Amino acid sequence: MKGKTVVAFASKSGVTEEAATLIAKTLRDNGIETELVNLRKDKKFIASAYDNVVVGGAVRCGKIYGEVENFFKRNNLSKKKAGLFIVSGGGGDPKEHDSALEKYNGSITRQFSDVNFVSNAAFGGMMKIFGKTVFDNRDPEKVRKWAEELSIKLKK
Repeated sequence: MKGKTVVAFASKSGVTEEAATLIAKTLRDNGIETELVNLRKDKKFIASAYDNVVVGGAVRCGKIYGEVENFFKRNNLSKKKAGLFIVSGGGGDPKEHDSALEKYNGSITRQFSDVNFVSNAAFGGMMKIFGKTVFDNRDPEKVRKWAEELSIKLKK
């Protein structure tokens, strides 16, 4: 599976899955053979057959979903190129974006420093409580642009 990329994600409400799906589509549109894996459904997924991994998760109660950290723990990714993204309210707020990126992505990149993270991103999310939207700062265009830039880095 030389040159193959996996976009692995953990999503509960579907917002992270939307971003992951758009990332996978954009990578494919840019000539990268890409598969999509839901880490909540395939909790023991191993990425050994892939050259590149893109991993994303939502943030809830101040933490990235555990499936993301568990993915990094059970996979040796030291010889792969990796992209990392989170979806959160802060990720879509210009005033909070940088701190969300540092807090959530930084916790993963520091813990797994042997991984070659070629790009990190924080995107906006959406929250509903009892069916009422509390906030919705999703930005599909930002996700698509990041995936286009990522595709260039993965091809190098």
